[in-house]
Amino acid sequence: MRILYITMDNPAVETILGGMHDETLSGLPAFYYPFKMLLARGCTIDLLLYSSEPKTVVESAHFRRENLIQIRPRHRGALGTLELPLHLAHATRQCLRAQHYDFVYGMTEGSHMAVRTAAHMGIPCALRQFGTQEMANVLETIPSGWRRQLRALKDYTYITLSMRSRKNFLLATNDGSRADALYDILGVDRKKFAFYFWRSAVDIPAQQPVVDMDAQGSYPQVFQPLCLSHIGRIADVKRQDRSVRILGELHRRGYPFHLYLVGEKSSEAMYRACLDAAAEYGVADYVHMTGNQPQSVCRQYARNALATLLPGEWNRVNIFYEVMGEGCVVLTNNNHSVDEFIDRDNNCLVYDTEAEAAEQLIALLNDFPPYCCLVFVYDLVEYKPSKTYKKLYEALDKNAQSVKFEAQERSDLINWIARRFRALGKGIDAQTAEHLIFTCGALMTGLVPEIEKIGAYAKGKNITTDDINAVADPVLDAVVFDMTNAITKRDYGRASELLGQLLKKQEEPFVILAVISKELRRIYTARIALDNGKDKLWLMELWGMRSDYPARLLMEAARKTTSEWCSQSLLMCQRLDQRMKSEKGIDSEGELKLLLMRLAQGK
Repeated sequence: MRILYITMDNPAVETILGGMHDETLSGLPAFYYPFKMLLARGCTIDLLLYSSEPKTVVESAHFRRENLIQIRPRHRGALGTLELPLHLAHATRQCLRAQHYDFVYGMTEGSHMAVRTAAHMGIPCALRQFGTQEMANVLETIPSGWRRQLRALKDYTYITLSMRSRKNFLLATNDGSRADALYDILGVDRKKFAFYFWRSAVDIPAQQPVVDMDAQGSYPQVFQPLCLSHIGRIADVKRQDRSVRILGELHRRGYPFHLYLVGEKSSEAMYRACLDAAAEYGVADYVHMTGNQPQSVCRQYARNALATLLPGEWNRVNIFYEVMGEGCVVLTNNNHSVDEFIDRDNNCLVYDTEAEAAEQLIALLNDFPPYCCLVFVYDLVEYKPSKTYKKLYEALDKNAQSVKFEAQERSDLINWIARRFRALGKGIDAQTAEHLIFTCGALMTGLVPEIEKIGAYAKGKNITTDDINAVADPVLDAVVFDMTNAITKRDYGRASELLGQLLKKQEEPFVILAVISKELRRIYTARIALDNGKDKLWLMELWGMRSDYPARLLMEAARKTTSEWCSQSLLMCQRLDQRMKSEKGIDSEGELKLLLMRLAQGK
């Protein structure tokens, strides 16, 4: 079947078609899930994209670059808004005349005239409809008749026209946005087309793999003593700023929770609102933005948190079903979008104000049943009493039992890696295994999927470093080490390329700078060791290294530098760090690129 897929949105095209990164999806699930499923079932899809933004489509076995048909708006503002449906309909007509299609699928309201065009030409077609809770609420306050219809056309033109447009069937999702109610409010006769009212359903496997949150190395340690999560793209309707304010209210009461905002940054305005709220409450160090993460990792964030916060404009979204299906606690605001699914104070906490939300979480923390065992996982030095953590320390001293888990010996870990590869019919020597550990981290939960991936990729009988470098997902420290190593070689091009990869993954610039500074300090100490006749053993003892492999790499990098260069490099990093934290409106990404250029030039 050949399908013409019409949309003004292009989320996830870069990620869903790349093969290796299929699990890490971005954008709207309503876009990429049908897209992926249709491709998986052998359909050929031509993506008709109406967008002014340049898009890079990754080729795969199912989707080729030539299948992308992009048309760009000719005007902006009000004129562009009026032009959109006509322009898209004209492009659709041209596509249907040039190529036979079995089906036309319009995604979002602006494609209603394109779908109508297909219907007139006798091509089976469907429109994907999103309703809005705001629209339904507004129109209900207006008496039925011409006044309501006029208001609908004036303020919600595309949605109204799409509901009335000709099509074979329409798919509307019951996501809390009241798409079904809008048809009745507008007086649309649903008998004119097939209407499928789809309630979101989430397929949760019976067994989910346990993913160690620090295995990826690209985001902060999630196993905090007090942890909350908010899962979803940072967008205006998601209202992550409300979650930050709840965090602030908890800190005011002496409960130092950490908050993890898991999802890509879709709205600059909401991103800034979160930063402003964090600054207002003084909790900036407790708010962690992880960027986009695989679904298995998102579920792990929900499991490790005391509660998952959903304070959006409406909350009947996929993550609500997923978190509830995991058996995790959900804290949602009282907007009535999920009332029919919840049993208040049993499987879901509902609040009216941020202060009330904080009190409910505190009550939850103090009301664990006797059969429940709460485990705090630390990778920290022993704590020292402080006023901030006083209540937590008192509770731990009274009720907790300390258990220490020693890290696995290096030789045992290398033998374990070798056994995993033997099970895949591959061999690996100790040196290459060290390179794998350096690249992907030493945590076994993170190494398991990497070993399977490398084993499937490798053509030879024995695993090589080239095999690892080709498909392994390196931890942040490994990428930054390669970056600093390129800098010591005065290879700005390579360093800039690696920086671009990190920024594309939505790594925060200040986090990247912190790791660059750490690696430069390590190289500086290696340079000091060389200048004073010390060997790698001295460096291993200084940094607490369990293997000589990273020590040897540091020594090699240090030989390309001087003490003066190392000192000046660290000074430049320190100055930039101060500017990032103190100057408003600073172009952090641009400053990082400039820093790399100066370091590579030795200036």
